[in-house]
Amino acid sequence: MNAIRFEDGLPFITAVIHANGQRLLLLRVLVDTGSVATRMDTDDLRALGVVISPNDPIRFVSGVGGNEPYVETYIDGIELDGKLFGGVSVQAGVTSHGVQIDAILGVDFLKRARIILDFEAMEFRFG
Repeated sequence: MNAIRFEDGLPFITAVIHANGQRLLLLRVLVDTGSVATRMDTDDLRALGVVISPNDPIRFVSGVGGNEPYVETYIDGIELDGKLFGGVSVQAGVTSHGVQIDAILGVDFLKRARIILDFEAMEFRFG
């Protein structure tokens, strides 16, 4: 089972992002039940070859940093504890706000992956 670590007062896990035949290990993935959507840093997505075009429609979401711009895109998958969840929609945008955050797993992904958070055992499981 994958461990939950509290760093800077926030719950983080480790995940592997898959896109364009490449993989990227992210050590500080925030588990955020208050976030509707999953978000990844634009620079990390570009490093995986995900094309974010200036012509993509920019949307806005209210967040910690105010109204934050993002572009919706897709990646091949997110891998947690050896289990790959394919075809994931993510918001490409800013993830860090004074605290290093590599990606944010929002309710959309947590629900899809049927994640059970166990803060007493400091782990998550698949339901």
